This record gives sequence, C-alpha cells and structure tokens, in this order.
Amino acid sequence: MKPRAISDSEFEREVLNADGLVIANLWAPWSRPSRIVLSILEEIGDRHAADLKIVTVNVDKNENTVRDFGVNKIPTLLFFEGGKLVDRAHGISSLKYLEARINLLISAPTSPAMIPQFQSP
Repeated sequence: MKPRAISDSEFEREVLNADGLVIANLWAPWSRPSRIVLSILEEIGDRHAADLKIVTVNVDKNENTVRDFGVNKIPTLLFFEGGKLVDRAHGISSLKYLEARINLLISAPTSPAMIPQFQSP
C-alpha cells in the first residue's frame, strides 16, 4: 500500500482526527534516506493495511507540520494513536524495527504513557 501524501491543511483531518494507529512520514524527495524509508513503509503498508494508516508529509512544502512537531531531521516518523503522538523515530529504521514497533503499538494499551519508548537503531 503506497502511503498517501498529505499537506499541512490535511494533517488534522488525516492524522489528528483519525482513529487507530497512524504513521506520519516527514520526508523530502531529494533525501536518499527518506526514499529508503518510504519503500520500507510501502511494504509495511501492504502487511498491515487493516491495522494502520500511513501518510507522508513533504517537509519542503509543509512547514507548519514540521514546526508544530519540532522536526529537525529527515526522515522522521511520527506515530499517532487516536490522534495523540505516542512515539517518533529519526533516520533510517529497518523493516524489522518498524514491524516490532508497530506490533507493540497495535497491541499496546490506549494510554501513550504505558507504551515503552524505542530508540531507532
């Protein structure tokens, strides 16, 4: 499943008002690490289509979202559960790491405070 590209104006509706798990990939098309993570997210989307939604936000075109979430590295993945930010990862994360993180978030209690924090390898 190819992640859906969204803009600043769509972020609230598509991410903050969404039910369930949403991964927002803040990236730039000129960034090689961003393109690598995008291909990993496409594979994850295929495997977990029923469990989550994946969106992409181009950092060069959507400065409000970048500023609002303090993004200063790309790629940055923001994990939201029920519209609340519960985790983030920076740089290239492996498929194995992201799948483990997603599985934990899918099975975790609804309180973000109860979700253990990971550090990206």
